[in-house]
Amino acid sequence: MIISWIFNSLDSSLHDSVVFFDTAREIWVDLEERLSQGNAPRVHQLRTEIVNTQQKDMSIAAYYTKLKGLWDEYNAYSQILPCTCGSAKAIAVEKEKEKVHQFLMGLNEKYNVVRSQILNTDPFPSLARSYALVSQEEKQQQIATTRGATIVEAATFAASKNNLKVVTRSNNGNRDTSKLYCDHCKKNKHTKETCFELHGYPDWWEKNKTKSTRGKMANQTQTMNTTGQSTGSPIGGLTKEQYTQLMSLLNLDKTHNLNPIANFAGKANSLSNGSVEWILDSGPSHEEADWHG
Repeated sequence: MIISWIFNSLDSSLHDSVVFFDTAREIWVDLEERLSQGNAPRVHQLRTEIVNTQQKDMSIAAYYTKLKGLWDEYNAYSQILPCTCGSAKAIAVEKEKEKVHQFLMGLNEKYNVVRSQILNTDPFPSLARSYALVSQEEKQQQIATTRGATIVEAATFAASKNNLKVVTRSNNGNRDTSKLYCDHCKKNKHTKETCFELHGYPDWWEKNKTKSTRGKMANQTQTMNTTGQSTGSPIGGLTKEQYTQLMSLLNLDKTHNLNPIANFAGKANSLSNGSVEWILDSGPSHEEADWHG
């Protein structure tokens, strides 16, 4: 029965090596001689892992838990006999300090400040107290990182909104917008993604409107002046002959002591090219005067 229990507990690759033993003791002794190992290799492995353990991408809680597991297993292999003198407490304090130093050595560089504070504390804090201080620092850094990320996100959103306005203005000048249609404002030459009514008007919009209005007024003034200069008449829209005729009529009215303004009638029509067309009416002729009595 015992032989069957041992045999079934072994890996299948070891079955052939113990199948011909007659007693359970023979099987046990053979396995012990072949497979048993001392504690020294594992102790050495544990000490190496404790020294080389670094926080890296782990949180403070995960890093501390890993170290504590290694410390507890290492203490299980300890063969130090219980001390009956008064030095036991001092030895426990020294072991506690060693663990604190090992814990601080594996922390990331961003915990340099709190590490210096712990090392400069007098009396030297315990392992639990050191862990609490470092964990508190971790939470403060997480809050600061979250707040900074929120500010950066808001600034990025504002910058992207401004860039959208600039890009929209430049792109509209380089592509055919006649076939575009906005579902928001129901207007042509742009889309909903670049609609100023939806995303806000850029700074250059009002400036361009002001410049456009001023430009139209200046063009009209310049057209009138240019027309007057080209026709040789001081009055824009009149030819030189028309101006001469007008002056003759005014001088004639002065001779008869008539009001020149009352006898001069006319109107100005704005032409499509921006110039002014004058239609002169010199008053009724002699025949018209006789007709009306």
